Amino acid sequence: LQGVYLSENGGKTWSFVGDGDFYRSDSKGSLIVFDSATAKGGTSSTVYAGTHSKGLLKSTNGGKTWRSVGFRGLPISDIKEDFSKPGALLVVAKNDLYRFSGGAVAPIGVGLPKGAIRTLAVSKSQPGFVLAAGGQGGVYRSENSGRTFKKSNAGLPRKDFNDVALSPANAKYAYT
Repeated sequence: LQGVYLSENGGKTWSFVGDGDFYRSDSKGSLIVFDSATAKGGTSSTVYAGTHSKGLLKSTNGGKTWRSVGFRGLPISDIKEDFSKPGALLVVAKNDLYRFSGGAVAPIGVGLPKGAIRTLAVSKSQPGFVLAAGGQGGVYRSENSGRTFKKSNAGLPRKDFNDVALSPANAKYAYT
């Protein structure tokens, strides 16, 4: 059964907490993200899950119940927390980039190719720094939390780039 499962003992046992149509073969990125702004006592009470047709699901009780908060009908392929703005998310939906903040959805990513974004890497050590894998367009770089991007392909072969990652300790180290 596709959906969201919760473990409260480090993955020893799991409980089904919500249905969702997740298509990992279509997604290259993360489909579940915690809102660190709500973290208390070692756990985060707010969790988001991206689905293929139900949009962005939100739980405010640690994943026990879920509701749709946007993007209905748009396949979500990646979700990242925007560490420069607590509570905000960067969402790749239908291969375009959006910011989700305070319940509002806004398209961002000026400079990105339309409909080509596969995954994002967001720096926790350097808030605001974002890399995007843009398929055949290559890799794109933002230093303002994804509002604008510039192509960053120096030294890369001409290939289809579907994944990008940043070192959590130092954003100078990136992989694709």
